[in-house]
Amino acid sequence: MRRTSRSIRWPMIAMALGLTASLPGCTARLGEDGTDGLAPAPIRAAGMALVGTGAVLHLYGDEGAPAVRPIVARRAFRDGTVTWLGHAGFLIRLGGRSLLIDPMLSERLGFLLPLGPRRITPPPDLAGLDRLDAVAISHADHDHFDEPTLMALARRFPRARLVVPQGMGGGAERLGFATTIEAAIGRPVDLGGVRLTATAAHHFGRRDIVGLLRTPAVGWLVEGGGRRVFHSGDTGHGPAFRDLGVRHGPIDLALVPIGAYEPEAIFGDMHASPEDAVAIAVDVRARRAIGHHWGTFALGPERPAEATRRFVAAGRGKVDARVVAIGETVAIGR
Repeated sequence: MRRTSRSIRWPMIAMALGLTASLPGCTARLGEDGTDGLAPAPIRAAGMALVGTGAVLHLYGDEGAPAVRPIVARRAFRDGTVTWLGHAGFLIRLGGRSLLIDPMLSERLGFLLPLGPRRITPPPDLAGLDRLDAVAISHADHDHFDEPTLMALARRFPRARLVVPQGMGGGAERLGFATTIEAAIGRPVDLGGVRLTATAAHHFGRRDIVGLLRTPAVGWLVEGGGRRVFHSGDTGHGPAFRDLGVRHGPIDLALVPIGAYEPEAIFGDMHASPEDAVAIAVDVRARRAIGHHWGTFALGPERPAEATRRFVAAGRGKVDARVVAIGETVAIGR
């Protein structure tokens, strides 16, 4: 794995941290609404640009990056299972259907090629994938809506349906899937044996670097065979999740984001910290939680080892919080 010199990495990190630390009363502690303690908008914009520059220049370390296991078909293709594909990507087999959420199998992120952030862990091999009924996308960010991955899947599985948040259909229809469905929040999409419902997220999507063109972001509730899986997408912690828990809980398995959260005074309303991820899992009344959005791309100054340690520690006594290897399959269970 790639190692980065501290002498090279820290000047960029210090600049981003200094933007918030220099402000009176600005801390990284966030309130329940996900906004308390955030830096003013101009400072946040500058901080995001600096942190993003660090990712493009590969300045961040990868200590604690996840192992990558070969996907074992007899496990990954069994009904009632979830397989992590790295970053926010998952293969879910439930109710007799095969579903991918936010698959990202490219070597680099799609913008500024060939300068985009590159993977610190290799993608899993999906050559043995035997069927695909649908692909669901949480939002338009390049690390979740990866066009090369989606076009390759459409060529292999032309009958699969692509499901995107309402307002994203225009940019998705050209990818080659036979059907593209725009899902409104709270309105289920019937996949035959599985019900897929877009849920509110504290985030937004963007395809341009500066984020001026914003599109909706959602999470996904997947229900089938008497079981429920919740995929958060990208999100900060906020009131949407308590409402989800009241309406749809308990959840058998929550897939929650634990990376790209530093500095928290800049990213706190859009990227959950490990502790925020546990709070999300608790709010949706999840029995178990698996962390995602970590250890695949080095998008921020926090180390993968720190993110996973804090996530597991925060879950003690609250929820069964764990991390898995890329390519690892777990039963959804009850």
